[in-house]
Amino acid sequence: MHVFIVVFMFLFPFVIYPWGEDPYYTVIKFFFLAFVGAVLLPLVLWKLIIKGDVKRLTAAEWLALGYLGLIVVSTIFSKDIKLSIIGESARYEGLISLSAYVILFLFTIRFVDWHRYADIYRAAVVASFFVAIYGVLQHFLLDFLPRSSTKIDYTRSYSFFDNPNFFGAYLTLMLPLAMTLYLNTRKKWEMFFYFVTAGILFLTLLYTLTRSGWLGSFVAFLFLTFFVVMKKRVLWKKWISLSLAFALIFITVNVTEDFQYISRANSVVDDISEGDLGRAGSSRGYIWSHAIQLIPRYFWIGSGPDTFALVFPHDDEDYDRYLNKPIVDKAHNEYLQIAVTMGVPALTVYLLFLFVVMRRNWKSIPQFRDPDVQIYACGLLATVTGYLVQAFFNISVITVTPFFWIILAMTYGMAVWSAERERSDRQLSV
Repeated sequence: MHVFIVVFMFLFPFVIYPWGEDPYYTVIKFFFLAFVGAVLLPLVLWKLIIKGDVKRLTAAEWLALGYLGLIVVSTIFSKDIKLSIIGESARYEGLISLSAYVILFLFTIRFVDWHRYADIYRAAVVASFFVAIYGVLQHFLLDFLPRSSTKIDYTRSYSFFDNPNFFGAYLTLMLPLAMTLYLNTRKKWEMFFYFVTAGILFLTLLYTLTRSGWLGSFVAFLFLTFFVVMKKRVLWKKWISLSLAFALIFITVNVTEDFQYISRANSVVDDISEGDLGRAGSSRGYIWSHAIQLIPRYFWIGSGPDTFALVFPHDDEDYDRYLNKPIVDKAHNEYLQIAVTMGVPALTVYLLFLFVVMRRNWKSIPQFRDPDVQIYACGLLATVTGYLVQAFFNISVITVTPFFWIILAMTYGMAVWSAERERSDRQLSV
């Protein structure tokens, strides 16, 4: 059964339709995701109901189902039910997509043996290599597929994700996985491939100019440094080589492109130092301040999935001062987005779900006897941590978030397996 997830992780980035009058890839990815969810749902229900696995559901699975239940309630009482089912145009993160995330999580937990997780790791990273190569070509206007009319001379890399911020979120997931595989392999050709892949992913991440992706990836890098590399002296040489490669790439790119990447990183600090918090983070400060004011009004069930554009005050007198677009359809903070559109109870359950997944993984790491398995577990936790950091400044999108939920399932699945093995070992000793 693991082949379904392996194929999905490899294929999903390339599910595009680049032809037509004005190609936009999120649309075709939505239909593909909905199809995958529809195919896997009967299998999940069969496993839970017919096979009786519902009696053995873990805490994280119950929380995921509870989160989905609250999404359904929010949809029923939405300001626009049809919109909440399908999602905002060009976003499509309504009930259908949100359900698919949970289905992918449950399927991976219930059907994929943890011994196959390495195959999923590799499929995702190998696909990301080709995705990143295309992103590099795109930066230099050498990409060979038709562009949308808004990006004819665009140099920020967005690859197959329609937007550089979306691509940055994807790279925040893939870069820690590539670094983990690099640390965990001993074959020279594999080591070389993952070293090169990590370097290209890092380069393309720079080309996205996505500050949230930079920050999330940096946090994941620090996580691996302190919780994996520092504890295993044998990995120091590898890590120093990779760190020097990243530094060389960063310096070279900045020198050859008028230090725009350093300027981009400093831009938020510059906005804050000027005393204009509303302009900070490409006007995220303005959006967040108004989104927070909406929470009391939609506290219990939200305004409905993907209905942020319906409730955000676009007639505010300062709107034109901070924003140059007609509609704000996302809070540009995943947690604020959930609170406003699906309610604080849904956000609470979601955060508790994340806490349970991460805490269970963290506690299980010492129980793994194989050091390679420990590195895989830490790599997954670093990936989740990096993504959650960037999500504070970015939005959830259907082109990336399915990967995150599968990685969450793997993060939790390894922990569940370690606990089951410990129980069986105790029973054998008795």
